[in-house]
Amino acid sequence: MTGVFWAISGVFGQFLFEQRGIVPAWLVPIRLISSGVLLFTYLLLTEKRAELLSLPKCRRDFLHVIAAGVFGTMPAQAAFFYAVNASNAATATVLQYVAPVFILLIVCVRSRRRPTGVELLAIVLAVGGIFLIATHGDIHTLVMTTGGLLWGFANAGGMVLNSVLPEGLYRKYSTQVVMAWAFLFGGAALALLTKPWQYEVRWNGEMLLAMFVIVVIGSVAAFGLYAVSVKLVGSSRASLVATSEPVAATVLSVAFLGTSFAAVDLIGFAMILSIAFILTLTKKTEV
Repeated sequence: MTGVFWAISGVFGQFLFEQRGIVPAWLVPIRLISSGVLLFTYLLLTEKRAELLSLPKCRRDFLHVIAAGVFGTMPAQAAFFYAVNASNAATATVLQYVAPVFILLIVCVRSRRRPTGVELLAIVLAVGGIFLIATHGDIHTLVMTTGGLLWGFANAGGMVLNSVLPEGLYRKYSTQVVMAWAFLFGGAALALLTKPWQYEVRWNGEMLLAMFVIVVIGSVAAFGLYAVSVKLVGSSRASLVATSEPVAATVLSVAFLGTSFAAVDLIGFAMILSIAFILTLTKKTEV
């Protein structure tokens, strides 16, 4: 259900952008701060209260989680919704799965080695999939907006940072504790940049429902379920389960928002999504 929850969040974000005039500069900081507050409150009421409150007592860990929130969580979340706004939820979701290729390149540079045959296949699939989505196979035509493509790449890069930066913290604290602090600091930093209070938002039943889905289901519940799945089946299998997100996002975008995709788009989607299976199953992308 984790991937489906994330997909629903992206689709509702697209709905707010297209039909309610909401902008990412307002949505993303509100989502991060609201999710952080809810998760923080929940943890205070559980046995993780002591762990949650102990993190700030270690100056090094506190600075670490601030950095993870500001330079990892914030850019990953912001770039995703900016990509949704510039394209659509399904395309933005698929493009973030180029992130494993970025991690692969980091591994190769660190190890000072060339990619293996399987890794080269992953790179070719990434380039080919992006080419098909962006041009529909015609090198002289760009069918996808430049903004959507660039924000998609930025989102993939943000996903890498969001995975790498908090690694040391995850060895000392639970995923939920790290996420609660990272959401708060990432949201606060973005709010200082985008000033969401300057935007006028008209609240009604649909707006409240959309925000509930984006914050509670697509953020707190989704990340919570993912953390549980990592503990139960391991990070590799949990990552594979999460690849249901782009499939769900595509189906929901078509069914509820009327988004249309050409056959060549779906081929590009499949090429990019296959990367996660190839690299996860071969276990070649550990940083």
